[in-house]
Order: sequence, then C-alpha cells, then structure tokens
Amino acid sequence: MSTIDYAVHKVFNRSLTCFVRITPEKFIITYQGQHLPDDETTELCGSITRTRLIRKRFEDNCPVCQSRDGVTSTDGKSCEQCHEPDCRPGLRLQLISANRRCIIDLNVTSAQNLCAFDEQLQQEGKCLKDQPLRMRIKSHDYWAEVTFQAVDDQMSI
Repeated sequence: MSTIDYAVHKVFNRSLTCFVRITPEKFIITYQGQHLPDDETTELCGSITRTRLIRKRFEDNCPVCQSRDGVTSTDGKSCEQCHEPDCRPGLRLQLISANRRCIIDLNVTSAQNLCAFDEQLQQEGKCLKDQPLRMRIKSHDYWAEVTFQAVDDQMSI
C-alpha cells in the first residue's frame, strides 16, 4: 500500500479497517497487510462497536482451523462436536479509534478482562458500546493480556 492511500483516507475522514496483532510488548496495527505510520503502540483508545465469539486452532504457529462465529468452522465442522484440545476460544472486537476501525482478536484472559469491565460498567449504569475506553498491554513473558479502563470523555482519547 502506498502512503498516499493512507493519507487520502485520513484527509477525507474515511474509516480505515485495520487489523491489530497483540504482542507481549505492544499492539501492531496493519492495513491491507502493511504496517501503518505510527503502527505500534502500547495502548489503544476508542469505543467498542461490536464483539463476537471466535475459535482458532494452530499447528506450528499456523492456523489450521478457525470459526468466525464460535459455532461452525470455516470448513463446516461443528465446534461443539470438535474435541481438539488445541482449539481455543477468543473474542473478536471492533474498536473505532482515531478514524480507524480496528479488528482485534482477544485471547481468553483478555476476553475475561473485557467481561469484568463490562460488568463493572453495568453496575455503574453504563453500556460498553457507549463508553470510550483505553486498552493496555500487560506482558507475561511469551504472551500478552489486554486490560481495559474507562476514559471520561472523547477528548481524552
């Protein structure tokens, strides 16, 4: 992707769809497989607009099976009847952040953190989809956990 493509999106305020990879040190943001300018950060801020269950199974760090809905794999197998011990559930988020639509796949621990954050918001009479938030990386040597914190207003993000 050329830099001008990114610049055009920014100038005309069009929302980019980016994919975010979580590492133990940072979030890495890509657009059409390319790193964006300012593409690595230790925190992301924005609003979650969508969540959905996913499942993935890897062999030698390569995905061999996945489900976009947590019910049926892309090759038609039922997740409920699959007994692969390496198949892991996850949660896919859509986060609107700085004029970008970020797609982020959370691991189990991070998804549990999001559920706890959502419960906290509900106790305060707030809704997750209406709450600006800050996501940060908590490193655990070889893997990362994402934590969530409310942001008081849109100006803070």
